[in-house]
Amino acid sequence: MKYCFPIFFLSLCLRLAGQTNPDLSNIIDSLKTEDQFYRNQAREIQNSSPNDSLAIQMAYANMRLDDRLVQIAAKEIFYQYGFPGEDRVGATSCHNYWLLVQHCDTDPSFQEQVLTAMLVEVKKGNASGRDYAYLLDRLRVNTNQKQVYGTQMRLNADSTSFMPQPLLDPEQVNERRRAVGLGKIEYYIQTMNERYFGALQGK
Repeated sequence: MKYCFPIFFLSLCLRLAGQTNPDLSNIIDSLKTEDQFYRNQAREIQNSSPNDSLAIQMAYANMRLDDRLVQIAAKEIFYQYGFPGEDRVGATSCHNYWLLVQHCDTDPSFQEQVLTAMLVEVKKGNASGRDYAYLLDRLRVNTNQKQVYGTQMRLNADSTSFMPQPLLDPEQVNERRRAVGLGKIEYYIQTMNERYFGALQGK
């Protein structure tokens, strides 16, 4: 099991408290690496050993623990600095911060705060409209509303393919996706199936 995060988290808190201009880009990128560790592990187990339920459960349990810690750090950044746009941390770290918030599913009110601030930056060309679309859909799903862009997926009834979670006006979804730089939803479903192919094969 990986134990490095609590040490890093303590270091992060000290940096946020003790500096007026911390290296936000490095902090965000380190948090993104932490965010992805157990997600990648869980996906690898599902794709290579889909019947190893204990290993999958352990990976997801570790992922949820990491998510709670990363969420605290993401809030510290937002409440002290606002949404870190591309002009402050660069395009990669701006995207990485969005990813952290995307996974703050236990606190949709925080996701909504970030979404509102992010929209301001998107309108200035200082954040990705694609990322905004994903976070909007994530928030809507987390608050039991229909999504707009079809970015949030679930397995169909016989677990042979992914499909969008409940969606507003499905006939126009590709037009909305195109407006924010997303490809057709049919291609997105194909990509999701390929990415998680091991978890779907044989079902």
